Amino acid sequence: MKVLPLCMLLVLTLACSDGNDPLPGNRASQSAGSTAKVTQLILGSSFGECGGYCRSTMTLSADGIILVKQSWEHEELPDIEVEASFREGEWEALMDLVGQTDFLTLKDEYGCPDCWDQGAEWLDLRHPDWSKSLRFDYGMNVEGLSDILTALRQIRSRIDE
Repeated sequence: MKVLPLCMLLVLTLACSDGNDPLPGNRASQSAGSTAKVTQLILGSSFGECGGYCRSTMTLSADGIILVKQSWEHEELPDIEVEASFREGEWEALMDLVGQTDFLTLKDEYGCPDCWDQGAEWLDLRHPDWSKSLRFDYGMNVEGLSDILTALRQIRSRIDE
């Protein structure tokens, strides 16, 4: 008989909860405003069946941008590394776009990256407390990421001239 009052108390407690979980480390507390501390963005692309420079990785941080282009034939085509600076306010604008998306709720993969040799892209976010990797078809506009992917691709095009 003592179980019934305890169950009712639990149901009432849950029903009256405001949905904020006070326990540290849960998804809600990690995602609410936590993207403001993202320290690094990495946009990469790869084509499995190609000649030449088939893989690129662009790493962005508050310190600047590094683009590395790689080939599957390392002896014939050595890596190319390009360092670049942000334009005025560009890093801050990227962080604003990052802050508008709850990355922790997104799936890890969209489409069929590099199936049928159409290429793959990925976006990695690094935060002091977490990291998130997303993979998708090359050039795909992932719902919820369209603005940040457009901005990152424009940066990559600019420094990969």
